Amino acid sequence: MTGSARYVGDTGAIVIVRDDDVRKIHARQTSYARERGAALWLRDAAPAGVRAHTPALLACDDDRLELRFARVRGIDGRTAALPVEAWRRAGEVAAALHQAPWADDDPVPLSEALELRWAAALDELARGGERAGVCSAADLVALERARDGLRSVLGGATGGSGPGLAAVGSVHESRAADPHAADPHVADPHVADPHVADPHAADGGRAHGGRAHGGDTSGDTGGDTGGDTGADTGGDAAARWAPLLLRRVPCHRDMHPRNWVFAEGGRLVVLDWEHLRADTPLADLVRVDALGDEHPEGVAAFLDGWAGRVAGEPGERGGAPAAEGVAPAGLRVWLDGFRGLEAARTLAWCVRHVRPDRLAEGRALVEGLGRD
Repeated sequence: MTGSARYVGDTGAIVIVRDDDVRKIHARQTSYARERGAALWLRDAAPAGVRAHTPALLACDDDRLELRFARVRGIDGRTAALPVEAWRRAGEVAAALHQAPWADDDPVPLSEALELRWAAALDELARGGERAGVCSAADLVALERARDGLRSVLGGATGGSGPGLAAVGSVHESRAADPHAADPHVADPHVADPHVADPHAADGGRAHGGRAHGGDTSGDTGGDTGGDTGADTGGDAAARWAPLLLRRVPCHRDMHPRNWVFAEGGRLVVLDWEHLRADTPLADLVRVDALGDEHPEGVAAFLDGWAGRVAGEPGERGGAPAAEGVAPAGLRVWLDGFRGLEAARTLAWCVRHVRPDRLAEGRALVEGLGRD
């Protein structure tokens, strides 16, 4: 070994990067157990199309709460700008993850769980958001508009006329609970509350959803589809995504270029899987979509790569070709609706937790609603 670098991760883990490996020493048993479970699932059970884009697990030390991975060399998104092609490849990796087999035994349909998340978050913000300085009356109006837009497209997807959220989907999620019970970024729907939890938190005592980890359970959009073109109406284009988005699939839950390495040979490697759990694919898509103002071409490439993969062959997803700042046909209304939900959940968590970084994240999500 000729040298090493050390930094502290967002969960307080110490990360030591050496010539041939990366050692991650966790500060808490819960975060270690989550990442260990995710790493074992990726190594032993994940499809090859996912496993090939993750760092190889070399060893686990349960006493030291330490995981050791093979070092991946390339352009590290944590310290350097990634080319647009890396964003596209990341979208394809996310799509492969979202298509991986995943057991779901949650008793609450995902569509109903989304409604529960909205209700709990908006209630918390209405009661204390302004007083805590995390949101304004105008923010609440924007969030309610995003919720109603998602309700509208869901009603259209099922041929109904009402809110429609609880009428769609057959996948399950647990009960709604206290939005302050845990940090929502890594909430296991079976441990605390996934419905209002902060979607990107470092650690909230929740593990991965499902059983695949060996016990770690874990605007007005009536016609605006963000640049959609083609023969379909906006509602028809949006409705086509319902079967793909209204189901629980494995999600990275911290999909962000800081966790990507564009390795030699054009391989995109996704790092830091400790937040992995079951959710709608939108949980990953919105994390990247929120970066659209700063990286419009990259975000468009990511969404196009994802949509092309889930539709079959890359580049054959239907609708207009990817353009700067434009989501694939019909996807924008879903992104805005879930962006609003993630904003509401993050801000609701901040009502009683002092985390300036989370508050800034929630504010950015609100301000980005309907940007297309």
